[in-house]
Amino acid sequence: MTQAWLDAQEDRQATLDRINAMHPAGRIGTPEDIGNFIAFVCTDLGGFINGANILIDGGLTTMLHH
Repeated sequence: MTQAWLDAQEDRQATLDRINAMHPAGRIGTPEDIGNFIAFVCTDLGGFINGANILIDGGLTTMLHH
């Protein structure tokens, strides 16, 4: 994740608002979203998850098939 290209925009908030409006979750992911998943996998609740590629994108890739 990087926001460097957003920082180059004249109106960063307007750009971010447009991106969020196009995203199924209504926002882009945060480092906390990734951290929450990692914390879950490290608990007993995530103990049976292994060898999987898990997308953490708030549903964005589901839009690629439409």
